[in-house]
Amino acid sequence: MRFLRIKMALQLIKSFGEETRLGIWKIDETNEDLLSRLQLSEIEKIYYQTLIHQKRNSHWLGSRVLLRFMMKTNDFIWLDKDEWNKPVLKNFPEHVSISHSNDMAAVMLSKSYPVGVDIEKIRTKVLLIKNRFLSSQELDFINKFAEINHLYACWCIKEAVYKWYGKKGVSFRDDIFIFPFILKEEGFAEFKINRDDFGETRMANYFIFQDYMIAWVESRL
Repeated sequence: MRFLRIKMALQLIKSFGEETRLGIWKIDETNEDLLSRLQLSEIEKIYYQTLIHQKRNSHWLGSRVLLRFMMKTNDFIWLDKDEWNKPVLKNFPEHVSISHSNDMAAVMLSKSYPVGVDIEKIRTKVLLIKNRFLSSQELDFINKFAEINHLYACWCIKEAVYKWYGKKGVSFRDDIFIFPFILKEEGFAEFKINRDDFGETRMANYFIFQDYMIAWVESRL
């Protein structure tokens, strides 16, 4: 297999400085096609067989094809999980985060700091769950004239923060707090985590891409 011959519905490659990259692409290949582009370990092959649902299969495969494309390597990529179930690259130095929604996959790589990325298709259903992931103080700054997009920006930020922090037992509503921010097509928001091992506030970024919201965090822990 040669990575230069991989054909895919690549949507976006975005660089942040020299060491951090975000890739987004549309998954429109068959599972058989996706499988043919990967080198899977025996453990990964067994795990893949447990993913019965078709969409979950394509998400799992597609995100790994995107990872291989972004890393530009023919070598085996040992993608594992740490004790908190956070994805880690065992044989490459980059930090990695993976997300997918509907027919899109997102991968973020950084040589410098831990990262977290989230992508979500923008839908009205977020209105039904806003009280589950936002505190009353956070709900107060939501722009009522762009409520759905503002809520998705907050949801994706909290997902990205959760993945970046990488530890279990963190409540979106009670433990991750987003400071007020004005919604834009592309912007940022400060946040804090109510944990003893977390100090000063940090920054998360977000942007709207087609009918999706994407957010990410790149920072030291």
